Amino acid sequence: RGSFPNTQELRDTLLWTSTYMRAARPRVIPMWNNHPHVVVYVDGACSWDSGRRSATTGAIIFTPGQRPEAWYWEVPDEIAVKWEVSQDGQVIAQAELAPVLISKNTWHDLLKDKLCIWLIDNESAKWGLIKGYSPVCSSSQILGAIGLKDAELGSFDFYQRVPTDANLADGPSRMSFDMV
Repeated sequence: RGSFPNTQELRDTLLWTSTYMRAARPRVIPMWNNHPHVVVYVDGACSWDSGRRSATTGAIIFTPGQRPEAWYWEVPDEIAVKWEVSQDGQVIAQAELAPVLISKNTWHDLLKDKLCIWLIDNESAKWGLIKGYSPVCSSSQILGAIGLKDAELGSFDFYQRVPTDANLADGPSRMSFDMV
């Protein structure tokens, strides 16, 4: 019986929900253990060098019967600046979330309808991915895009924290492939 303020955030949430409901398809959960799976390590990195911020991301995917694949991306300054606006200049959370979205777009065919084990070395990003929400606007926007992609993929995603030293995407996120 109460009223809700008609805010832009509420309108955006309702639009996202409507878009998600149209994109989502019924889920069939297989009850056998031999369901094909993939393992994806993702990572983001931020650093300051000579007064310039640098944010980079990377990922590596392991698919049964195929060679591993990896990618990296240096986040353009105009995107990092938008991420900064909502959280006091820190962009590491978004740099940790972005490779999940990029990987889901890049490896769409490898992830579709698969059990996907995602290994990430950031606790905040892991919980955001599990909940599908963050109180930080720029992180929530990335998570919303991931949710829409999940509806399209139909994959079964499991997110787990991995220590930084064990994260195989640490190299690609720093544009180094020595260990890959």
